[in-house]
Amino acid sequence: MKRFTVLSAALLGLAIAGSALAGSSEKCTQDAQACLNGFTKYQSKGWLGLEYDKSHDATVHMIKGVVTGSPAEAAGFKAGDVLVSLNGVSLTGDKEALKTAKGEWSVGQSVSYVVSRKGKEVKLQAKLAAMPEAVFARMVGDHMVSDHMAAATASAVTK
Repeated sequence: MKRFTVLSAALLGLAIAGSALAGSSEKCTQDAQACLNGFTKYQSKGWLGLEYDKSHDATVHMIKGVVTGSPAEAAGFKAGDVLVSLNGVSLTGDKEALKTAKGEWSVGQSVSYVVSRKGKEVKLQAKLAAMPEAVFARMVGDHMVSDHMAAATASAVTK
C-alpha cells in the first residue's frame, strides 16, 4: 500500500509539473488513442520550427522559441516576434486564423509571414521541411503528459 501511495504521489507530481510546463489552459478533449492517431498527420506535413508562447491571449500568436536548424531559424524568426499574417491572411483577433491559414502544408512549400518585432513589421520567407523525429517525439510526449497523463493519474488516485 505504501508503494502505491508513493507511486501515485510521484505520478501526480509529474502530471502537475507537465501541465504547468506546457503553459496552455486549453486541454485536449479526445481520448489518448484518438490523439495519438491524430498526431500521425504531422509527420508528413511541412514543418517550420516555431514554438508558441501560449501564456498570452489566444488571439496573439507570439513566438516563444525557434528550433535550432529549423526553416524558421533560417528565415530569421526570433523569440518575441508576433505573427501578423501568413501568406497574406491576417492572424490578429482570430483564434483559429493560424490553423486555417496553414491549411495543408507540405514539405518544400514556401510560406511568407509578416511579424511584428519591436514595433516594426518584418517580412519573412521560409521553405518548409520535414519534421525531425526528435521534434515529433517531444511534441507528442509533451502533449500526452500535459493533456492526458494528468487526467489518468487523477483517476487512478481516486480509485
